[in-house]
Amino acid sequence: MDQFIAGPEALEALSREVWNAPWVAIDTEFLRERTFRPRLCLIQVATPDGVYCVDPLAQDIDPLFAALEGGAIKIGHALRQDLEILHQRRGRLPAPLADTQIAAMLLGYNDQTGYAALVQSELGITLDKRHTRTDWSRRPLSEEQLCYAGNDVRHLPMLHERLVQQLTELGRLDWFEEECGRLLSADRYEDGIGAVAARFVYAHQLAPPAQRALWALIRWREQTARRLDRPRRWILSDEVLMRIAARHPARVQELHGIKGLAPQALRFAGELVAVIAEGAPQETPLWQPTMPLGEEEQRRFDALATLIRAKAESLGLATTVLATRREVEAAARGNPAVFHSGWRHAVLGREFDAIMATR
Repeated sequence: MDQFIAGPEALEALSREVWNAPWVAIDTEFLRERTFRPRLCLIQVATPDGVYCVDPLAQDIDPLFAALEGGAIKIGHALRQDLEILHQRRGRLPAPLADTQIAAMLLGYNDQTGYAALVQSELGITLDKRHTRTDWSRRPLSEEQLCYAGNDVRHLPMLHERLVQQLTELGRLDWFEEECGRLLSADRYEDGIGAVAARFVYAHQLAPPAQRALWALIRWREQTARRLDRPRRWILSDEVLMRIAARHPARVQELHGIKGLAPQALRFAGELVAVIAEGAPQETPLWQPTMPLGEEEQRRFDALATLIRAKAESLGLATTVLATRREVEAAARGNPAVFHSGWRHAVLGREFDAIMATR
């Protein structure tokens, strides 16, 4: 039976075990529907000595997080969300990493292949899916729920070993290590004002005063959502922020009638008007429209896209594994950063360089 860790002594023992282990399989269960940041509810850990479910609601789990920063290989599937939580809690990321979803993609699997499907395909094991929608914040958790959670790490070491063997046979192990290394870029897990503002893709259509008002509203919503520990959309949705900024109300009465502004949100009416009146500083950068590709850039984009499709097909990979549309467009505009080095540059080779050099 898997061990449920809900006390400091057991946690300290597990942390020592994790620190000294050659590998550690990890997964997390969390809720993010009702809080500003994801609420960590359970941590699953497997080492060569056992499978453990750690309760982060009953104890300080920093000793375990510190142990994860040791030299053991951290194995997981679709690790990004797990790493986001670790980055928020510790401000740094554990290395080295091995993500079985990335390994599967480099072997030709779809880029959204789930853990259960991969375990079935590679190991012939069918995982129980009955507790997919469990509320992991509720206590106590049943033995059945804990077994289900433990299965998320129980098969990871064997799965990782099998996938690495195939990658090695294909000469793609260095591709895998490079892609897992990219997961350690802290920029991927930042959610500051700039990252939030970047989602407002139509904000450039607003007049400059309305754009400054929108910046101020975004900053206010961030502070309010954090203070109340509620999702941003529960305070005001992106669409409503845009409409308020466009109207640029100077009085509370002018907020009435804005589409999508729920009556309960009017409790913030005074704050909203004050925030808009103050606005954002003049030096705040305004949103700029993305210009369409020029004639030469479009020719380069088409040539690059054709090359990448052909290379991906010859390698048995999904095209998006080799390059996303955004990366191809950036290269066409003269910013081929993701292709400058590493396995992608080696695969695309001189043909890529020739296209980039064409005028």
